[in-house]
Amino acid sequence: FYYNDYKNLHIQTVLATATGGFSVFLLNAAAAETWGGEAEFTLVPHPQWQLSSSVGYTKAEIKNISAADSAASGVMEGAQLRKTPEWTFHFAANYTHPVSIGDLNLRLAYAWRDKINHNADNNPLALEDSLGLLDARASLLSSDGRWEISAFGNNLTDEVYYNDLFVPGGAERVNYWARGREYGMSVRYYFQ
Repeated sequence: FYYNDYKNLHIQTVLATATGGFSVFLLNAAAAETWGGEAEFTLVPHPQWQLSSSVGYTKAEIKNISAADSAASGVMEGAQLRKTPEWTFHFAANYTHPVSIGDLNLRLAYAWRDKINHNADNNPLALEDSLGLLDARASLLSSDGRWEISAFGNNLTDEVYYNDLFVPGGAERVNYWARGREYGMSVRYYFQ
């Protein structure tokens, strides 16, 4: 469990300019409060299997902001802090199997997070829905622990989501897309 009490919190805001562009600036005038908790669980039903899970809850909001800063930025008391989901959940399953040349490890992981707002002023256009990401990985670690070869797949369900987005004014928004479905391979050598 945790509790944080922020004073003079930096808040990034994006406002439209008279010339049709936008301006990004920081406010250093708000007080905010975050509290919540997280629980983690690990189960090893067999020496080759490991199951892990976590769940988290966070309440994070602006508790106090001056009237002038609120009028300039649109940020109001009670606004949810940027990019702070209320609920998060994670589950992973690992299976390790010894083979003649080393250990084969298979991993499947799912992570879910609640909706978030990318703008400090909680503009509805900057609200992103909850999402879940499914990843998988297969790796082979040599018996001597010197090299490892892996194949992976990230965002296997090809979820569409954002690294960032903001609303500079009006009804338009600027999107910075996150990666879609991705596959790859890697080789590592450990110098000992």
